[in-house]
Amino acid sequence: MLENLKMFAPFLVFMIACVAAFVWSRKRGEDTEATLNQRLLRATTKKVEKYLQKHPYITPEEMEKVIRFVQVRDPISRRMMRIDDTKLYVKGLIRCLLDQKIIAYAGKDGYCLAKKEEEK
Repeated sequence: MLENLKMFAPFLVFMIACVAAFVWSRKRGEDTEATLNQRLLRATTKKVEKYLQKHPYITPEEMEKVIRFVQVRDPISRRMMRIDDTKLYVKGLIRCLLDQKIIAYAGKDGYCLAKKEEEK
C-alpha cells in the first residue's frame, strides 16, 4: 500500500501542475485583447507626451501622424495590435488623455501638456 502511494504522489503532483498550467493559459488567452488595448493606449500616450515635450501644442491631425505606425505585440501569444483608423482612435485618445489630465485644451491651437497641480 505504501509503495503504491509513493508511485501515485508524483503522478498526482504532475497532474495538478498540468491542470494549473492549462487554466492559466486559458485565462491568459482570454485577456490578451484587453492587455493589448492597454499596451496600445500606454504606447500612444507616451508618443503624444514625448511630442508635447518638444512642441508646445498638438492638433488632432498632428496626433494622427505621431501615432500612425504604433503597434504592440504580445510575446507569448504572438498577437499584434495596431491602429487601423487613426481618426477614430485619436478622438478616443484625446478624450482619455483629457480625463486623465495629461493634456489640456489650448483653444484653436489644439492641446498642450496639462500643468501638474502641486499638492498642498
